[in-house]
Amino acid sequence: MKQFDFLRTPKVHFGEGAIDKLGPEARQFGRNVLLVHGKNSFALSGFRDLVVKSLLDNSLSFFEYEIPSEPSPQIINDATDTFGESAVNCVIAVGGGSVLDSGKAISAMLPLQGNVAEFLEVVGTKTSDGKKVPFIAVPTTSG
Repeated sequence: MKQFDFLRTPKVHFGEGAIDKLGPEARQFGRNVLLVHGKNSFALSGFRDLVVKSLLDNSLSFFEYEIPSEPSPQIINDATDTFGESAVNCVIAVGGGSVLDSGKAISAMLPLQGNVAEFLEVVGTKTSDGKKVPFIAVPTTSG
């Protein structure tokens, strides 16, 4: 398949070598990245080395946060408690649906105070002002 870029909101990079664009994309938001990924497949796939290289080649510092296969709201709360004071400029999630959903929730909750459950539709009593930490999704599954 030929490589292509789809430049709409959100920007999409697809094809062989697209992972090399991860560092430059993240760099535009600042120097500190929170890298969210699954438990084993990220490291075992060899994909982690490519992601880390792209981040380091662009002078980015990063923290890693592991997401279990069935994440709970407490996982999101733990991440925001741990990294809320770390001046994270961008959240990058690499993985399948649970990892991507968790990364989105973390990026939304980092600027907020409180428990993620307080912001859930139907059961929550708080609303977000829409501010979030920039988020980059790197899906490793399809469907």
